[in-house]
Amino acid sequence: TSIKGSHPVPWTPEGDAAFVECKEELRKATILAYPDTTLPWAIFTDASEYAIGAVLQQRRGQHWEPLAFFSQKLQPALRKHCPYDRELHAIYAALRKFRYIFEARHITIFTDHKPLLHAFSQDPDRATPWQFHRLDFISQFTTDIQHIAGKDNIVADALSRIEEISMAVSSNELAQAQAEDEELQQRIQREQHDSLNLRPVNIPGCNKQIYCDVSTDIIRPYVPTALRKKIFDALHSISHPGARASAKLLTQRYVWPSINRDCRLWARTCLACQRNKVSRHVLSPIQNFPSRTRRFEHIHVDIIGPYIPSKGYRYCLTIIDRFTRFPEAFPIDSIDAECVARTLFAGWICRYGVPLQITTDQGTQFKSQLFSALARLLGSKPYKYHHFPSAVEWNGGTSSPSLEGCHSLPRKQLMGRHATHRSPWNSCRLEGRSWRNSCRSRLWRANSFTR
Repeated sequence: TSIKGSHPVPWTPEGDAAFVECKEELRKATILAYPDTTLPWAIFTDASEYAIGAVLQQRRGQHWEPLAFFSQKLQPALRKHCPYDRELHAIYAALRKFRYIFEARHITIFTDHKPLLHAFSQDPDRATPWQFHRLDFISQFTTDIQHIAGKDNIVADALSRIEEISMAVSSNELAQAQAEDEELQQRIQREQHDSLNLRPVNIPGCNKQIYCDVSTDIIRPYVPTALRKKIFDALHSISHPGARASAKLLTQRYVWPSINRDCRLWARTCLACQRNKVSRHVLSPIQNFPSRTRRFEHIHVDIIGPYIPSKGYRYCLTIIDRFTRFPEAFPIDSIDAECVARTLFAGWICRYGVPLQITTDQGTQFKSQLFSALARLLGSKPYKYHHFPSAVEWNGGTSSPSLEGCHSLPRKQLMGRHATHRSPWNSCRLEGRSWRNSCRSRLWRANSFTR
């Protein structure tokens, strides 16, 4: 206004309404509570495809009081991670944000992602270095991770979807579109009697009446043709549910003729769903190797390990002849192509000759140009098109699972003899002779009986 100094302010009905509205907004605003160290504290976290959110709260009686809020937009690289990684990153980022508040006291983590409850009880070898770094940081403060239903994790879920909080259409926009929709006007004029019982309803905040379906306990607004796709996109883009879930989500809130058919069609033609969802699983056909008639003609190569270092060796290269099932094992210090090729040449080729075919498991050490160059130099051809996805695709005594069992024989014997303790967060401990010294004796014992 242009009023300055000590001039009186004229009090009008508009000013009184604005004053009441300001008081109402202040009353509804969320107020942070004063921290009480005698109450239990907890952090509620959630993650969406675009952002993460968290809230630090203290429990007073049966209610939670907010102490601090946190919301952060995900970088493009993090958006490509799986939901497990995004939820784990939400906990990691929340602890880094709130650590100056709760440090040196017990804190509980609540998340709606159940797999995170077993993050500290699973084998750490299954975690990627990216996951292990975050789990290591989280464990410095707490390992108490509990589950909360998604419908109860309201605050963190809202903070992780800041960009998604918007009305599909306003009440005035819906009322204006209904007034211009010819289909709705024809229904009103002809007073069609069908499953829809349309009646004008006064909606708070809207100057016009909105036609709604009152045939059920839930009053659902009628959506004109021009706004149907817009409303569907607004609700479907929150979590991209399937066709049935999308139809249920829309029918609980709105109504129009053929709403289920339209929702199923739009859900199936959603580009984001088609890019990220697997709608069809393709099974690879069963393959067989051609039979061999001579020994050392076709060999299978694999690597087992890593083990506890023994004189600098951590891995073991296993080679099995396909015709005779004769195994060999050679300790190696690394799994790079140069080391594997050198060991294969010195340990097998110099003793048994050059094989006609070499079958590998398509590991990275066998894909390098160095190993391919060595194979071409020796006149051997890497058998690249035989890959064994799973043992259930093979049957019979000449199939790949039996050979895979021969590869695992040295590993089982070594682990059975030397492993004395296993812990989820500790490597296998060896005692007595090293696995490198007993490797040859184990192979001699394996070759002493007929398979």
